Amino acid sequence: MINELTSEILFRCPCCQKLFCTESHAVENHDNRSAKNTEFQCTDCSEDFYLSNERTTSGLFQTLKRTQHEFVNCTKCNFLKNKKSDECPSCGVIETRYKDIVKLENPRLFELNQMWSSVVMDLENDQAHQEFLSRAQSMSALNFAAQKYIDLQKIMGSDDLTEKYIRQVELRLEAAANNFISAEKEKYIREGSGPKTFFGLQYTFRNMALVISLLGVFFIILNVMRPLFPSLNGLLVAIVALSTALWAISKNQTKTF
Repeated sequence: MINELTSEILFRCPCCQKLFCTESHAVENHDNRSAKNTEFQCTDCSEDFYLSNERTTSGLFQTLKRTQHEFVNCTKCNFLKNKKSDECPSCGVIETRYKDIVKLENPRLFELNQMWSSVVMDLENDQAHQEFLSRAQSMSALNFAAQKYIDLQKIMGSDDLTEKYIRQVELRLEAAANNFISAEKEKYIREGSGPKTFFGLQYTFRNMALVISLLGVFFIILNVMRPLFPSLNGLLVAIVALSTALWAISKNQTKTF
């Protein structure tokens, strides 16, 4: 409604219906495609809206809520894009298709990225952080979690929240490293305390005598086929005979006991 005497126009907030008035020049030469000069904010409910050049049935100028745009990070390049838009204006990737490809190629990484998105949506939720860190640790991907928090710190700046969780990642990595070192030490001790072997045989007198006898036979055969040291054949025969006798004696003693 326009007051002809004062050249004022009347309109209502589209949210709380509070009545407003303003000068008529606010809508002069105005169309629906250019509304930046007629934007208002309700003093009661703080709703942002703008005037249209159309009128309601009561004669008041029609008001329209200002379109709210919610932005999210692109899954591939982290560029801020409109949440309703499936295509990233920076890298050109189609969000839904890219997620499907990542899910097929690396389902574990896809799961961690989904959990990280939940963390970013509610940074004050400690449970979401702990679930993300525990899942990353179970997948041996704490380095991935650390990189996520470092990237977040670059965006938000250094604060107590990101420092807290970066420290938690460091503690988890340190604990994992200590557990690995302890396990390796225990494995080394177990292997060191076990029976020592030589060519698959335990270091016993009987087995050593058998090995010496077999080596002597091998060198005798080699010296017969290619007589490099024919004068040693007698010595080799004596060694073989002695070691075989010792092996036989120790074998009989073992059976006796």
